[in-house]
Amino acid sequence: QNLAYLLIILVQNNPQVLPSLGEFIAIMQQWYLEGKENPNGYQLMLSNIASAYLTFFANGLDMNTDLLNEAISEFPPFDTHETEPMLLNLAKIFSSTTIPLPTLEIAAFALAKFFILNEEDLKKRKVTPELIGVAQQIFRTIASSNPQIIQQVLAKYSNSQVKTAKLTSILS
Repeated sequence: QNLAYLLIILVQNNPQVLPSLGEFIAIMQQWYLEGKENPNGYQLMLSNIASAYLTFFANGLDMNTDLLNEAISEFPPFDTHETEPMLLNLAKIFSSTTIPLPTLEIAAFALAKFFILNEEDLKKRKVTPELIGVAQQIFRTIASSNPQIIQQVLAKYSNSQVKTAKLTSILS
């Protein structure tokens, strides 16, 4: 967890260090896989590693779709402090890279989970209204270019009128 945080700070301050981080990224990936096997007690570490992956990709690391998918699937993160940085990095990645369809699907489900959080949880995450607007725009862009993905998302929440209404309001 501390290693992920340290690497985030390093990359944010000097993206040129990215090429020398290969060994550390491999170690973090191993920790991530171990944490996913038994997530109880590892949720903070998983959030921090996911945030680190997004920071690396947003700052120029060659895209690894598997790592990107893992990182996005952790959103919204267990560590509420990572919500805003993860959203910022997602926006940067989505605006600068062609995203494969399976990744768009993972992102749509992840963003939907974020949008349907209760108000108390959203407040704890301290995400600015502007950044929520950016996240909503990403969601709408996915919806307009891939309506089948959004239909799957809406189907997942079809048992809750409140959740479906929240998501539908974002799409309109």
